[in-house]
Order: sequence, then C-alpha cells, then structure tokens
Amino acid sequence: MPKLDLTQAFVKKTKVPESLNSIDYYDERMPGLLLKVLPSGRKTYYIRYKNPKKVNCQRKIGNAEILSLSQARAGASKTSRDSNGGGPL
Repeated sequence: MPKLDLTQAFVKKTKVPESLNSIDYYDERMPGLLLKVLPSGRKTYYIRYKNPKKVNCQRKIGNAEILSLSQARAGASKTSRDSNGGGPL
C-alpha cells in the first residue's frame, strides 16, 4: 500500500504490477483517500475512515475514469466531514 502525492497524470497511467491482483495507492494530500487499481484496468477512488464508534469503514467515491483527482479529493473531504466525528485512517 504505497503512499504517494497522487497526480492526475499518475492516475491515468498507473497499472497493476503483474505479480499482484490489485494495488491501493494512498494519497499524501488527503488522508484516507486511496486509488484502487485492478488488472482489468479499472481504477476506483475510495475513502477509508473511522465512524463515530471508531470502526474502520470504507466508502466508494467513484470511477477514476469519470472523476478527476480533485473531484475525488472533494468527495473524500465531504465523506470525512459527514462521518460525524470519525476521521480518516
């Protein structure tokens, strides 16, 4: 689970290494935001956070082919605020 300063160019060009089934890239700028990349080429943004009961949760933000990285960061920020006291992991 590499942690990187994600960029739109990286999101567009990244692929899964042949030895893995999928890979998650965590964003350094937005805590909890991750990009999941599958061998099929599908890329999806998720936010991981703790709910008010301190239980780890993950919510899908959307397809990286449709959403830009800045839109995903905005969605992650909103989800983090809406988690009522929980925070990004």
